[in-house]
Amino acid sequence: MREYIAKYAPPAYDPFAGGGTIPLEAQRLGLEAHASDLNPVAVSINKALIEIPPKFKDRPPVNPEDQKRKELESWKGTQGLAADVRYYGQWMRDKAFKRIEHLYPQVEGKTVIAWIWARTVKCPNPACGCQMPLVKSFSLSTKKEAWVDPMVEKEEKTNDLKIRFEVKTEKGKAPERTVGRKGARCIACGTPVPLEHVRSEERAGRMGQQLMAIVAEGNPGRIYLSPTDAQEKIAFSAQPEWKPETELSTHSQYMAVPRYGMTKFSDLFTDRQLIALTTFSDLVSEAKERATQDAAGNKAYGEAIATYLGFSIDRLADRN
Repeated sequence: MREYIAKYAPPAYDPFAGGGTIPLEAQRLGLEAHASDLNPVAVSINKALIEIPPKFKDRPPVNPEDQKRKELESWKGTQGLAADVRYYGQWMRDKAFKRIEHLYPQVEGKTVIAWIWARTVKCPNPACGCQMPLVKSFSLSTKKEAWVDPMVEKEEKTNDLKIRFEVKTEKGKAPERTVGRKGARCIACGTPVPLEHVRSEERAGRMGQQLMAIVAEGNPGRIYLSPTDAQEKIAFSAQPEWKPETELSTHSQYMAVPRYGMTKFSDLFTDRQLIALTTFSDLVSEAKERATQDAAGNKAYGEAIATYLGFSIDRLADRN
């Protein structure tokens, strides 16, 4: 049936292909598949899904590591292409780490998985005035009974109230959240704060951030650690040379953050994240050149590798 379809069936064409499900299934049936879309993201996805894989089918990888095993293994379908994507992706990761490792220090000799931050705004109560954290949940893990305990303290010199976070890994109850859809609550004085105050503070450029907890690799599983001044200082030392200044859509269907004064794409990320994303983006071009050289100057193959590596950076930006 597949042979008959490939020989006699007309080609399949999806003019509004989107993610490419229809042309992909047509291709799997043996049909000649064509796709188009007005959205350049959809076009890129279709290229990666239905155009690139057949072009480099049954080819061994070109990277020097897998080249050593070329004679020992048979590379079927897209196995060789996938091996190269993995190799050059790992190469990018290693290069990026060397360039920006000073911004991602270990804690107690352990590799950090995540830094958890809280947005802060000044409490409108004149008798308080502390930078109150806006936290949806102080719980870190129900399995390991890890949670964040906010401690209210006074500055020695100014006598101002401030919040210090301490991670607890013991039985206990995490505090109630301090922000929701209807408004916020100051954890220092208990003052209820309308949501409009939070939004106006951000629009005025007065919203801050405070390190709340650190998640690191443990053995086994994850461990949760209290923040340190040194870790916070390193994060704030990040100074990106470039930021995406494109304006965010103000349509409520797509993005609600402009209500809080976050009007550009760069506002969605911390400075440290922007440096990491820019570093990885630069390395995609370098990986493309490297793959092209390893493929004996085959530019199309280098561009194919860069396409998949570019998607991985897209996913990284999405997760961040």
